[in-house]
This record gives sequence, C-alpha cells and structure tokens, in this order.
Amino acid sequence: MSITNRNDIFTNIGKGLGVTSQYFTLGNGSSTTGAAAASGFHTVQLIFNNLGTTIPGTLVGFPLPPAPTNQILGVYGQLSGLVSRCNYLVRLYQLGTLDLTATGDKFTHDGTTFPVTRTQFGAATQALGLVPIVYITTATTTTPAVFRLRTAGGAAGYTNQDGNTVIGTKTMTLPAAATAINSAFIMRLEDGDSAVQDITKIEVTTAASAGAATIFGAEILMQLETLNATATTYDALFGGLGMNDLTPAAKTGGSALTSYLAIMSIGATGQPSNSTLNLSGVVNV
Repeated sequence: MSITNRNDIFTNIGKGLGVTSQYFTLGNGSSTTGAAAASGFHTVQLIFNNLGTTIPGTLVGFPLPPAPTNQILGVYGQLSGLVSRCNYLVRLYQLGTLDLTATGDKFTHDGTTFPVTRTQFGAATQALGLVPIVYITTATTTTPAVFRLRTAGGAAGYTNQDGNTVIGTKTMTLPAAATAINSAFIMRLEDGDSAVQDITKIEVTTAASAGAATIFGAEILMQLETLNATATTYDALFGGLGMNDLTPAAKTGGSALTSYLAIMSIGATGQPSNSTLNLSGVVNV
C-alpha cells in the first residue's frame, strides 16, 4: 500500500525501505561568467557528482538505487560547504543542444519526447513545468551570442507551463564575448510565463565565433542553503511536508531520457568549494 501518512513513512524505513546516501559533490568546478540584464540576471552554477564528472562534457548526477520501480520520496537533505550560497536540489532534464556559431535555427532537440510527467496532487500523468537553463559547454569568442525561443520564420519555440505553444520575442544575450564553459543562465521567457514543458526551437540572431550550449529543464526538488562553514537541513517531512519524488519523471515517448540529480546554485560565479550532500528518502510502496 502506498504511503498515506507520516506513520507509513517510519514504518517503511523500519522495513528497510529507507534510502540514505552521502555524496562528495564537487571538486572539479570552475569560475563562471556572471549574468547581466540582457541574459536574464540569474547567474546559475550546476554542481554534479564529483565521482565521474569532468566538466562540461562528462556529467554524472548523484546516484539513486538502481532501476527503482517506485517513487523515492525525499525526507531530508543537508548540504555543507565553506561559503554561503543559495542552492537547490534539482532534477535536470536534457532538452537538447544549441550551436552558437551561426545564425538561424540552431537548436537540436534530444530524441526524447516531452513533456515529462509525474503524479501531482493525486492526479496521474501531469506535465511538469521546468526551469529553462542554458549551460555553456564550449566557451564563446569574439561576439556575445544572441538567441530567442522561436524559429527564424517566426514560429513557436517553446511550450509554457500551461501547455500553450509560445513564439518567443525576448532575446537572450550572453553576458560576455568570452562566456566561460560551465556558465549557466536561466533563459528569458515571455511575460506571464514561469516555466516550460518543452523547448522545440531556438533562433540564433547574433553568432559567436565559437560556442555551444546544452539546454536543460530543471525540476526543483529541495532547497539546500549553505551558510558560511555551516550546514543547514531541509526537512521535507516535518518542515512543510514537501516530499518530492527524487527519481526521474516519465518521458512521453521517443528515445531514452537523459537526466541528472544535481545541485543548482544561484548567484555565485566563484569556483565552488568541496562540499558534502547528505540525502535521505523513503520508497513509496
């Protein structure tokens, strides 16, 4: 029987259905380029598993038990570090890649069919609204690249949080001619939109001499603040009952879904210090 109350959670943990892991989050990061007004003002760093990650080309998320067939609901999370940062535990879904070296329709969508879905508020197969992120995988040169969420012919470029297709009019300008690898920014959406279910087209209107990016959609799972040399704990069980599913959402169709359990850090450009993530969950069965 699925979990219906807090007592069920403790019962399942007592049955051996609890999950507790400790991860060494990052030792191979880098300083990044900060966002400016024309790039949305939201500077983001994506922090992956230290084991196996070589930024920006080889990314490894934090592992969960292999091939879970049930939800793993997050019970608590704790992130320790040496500097104060605003952090979130996120599930990153790879939407595709963007070539920044030429103008025109330069987005290549992954073979997965979006939206991705979960059971939300008791309703099955509900499309997730994702935070759109551009992650620089090849540093830009010469000219700050400019792009927008539409085709060169004026057709729609994304599906918003309500499932409506939207022709993007707001341009996204990278903050420097030389925008460093590992830099990430929250993409600008139209007024009134807060998330995307999918991104289908991106038009590059001003090209850089070099540059490429991966486009992710981020599902926020937990807030994980770090105070200076002090770890803080997100209590999803008694601190507001916010036990989100840590396993990947279900794809709609197409090829295999690429996703990573990772940390999204907001507002900092310095190389992240080595830190430790403690994460606990319970199997919903």
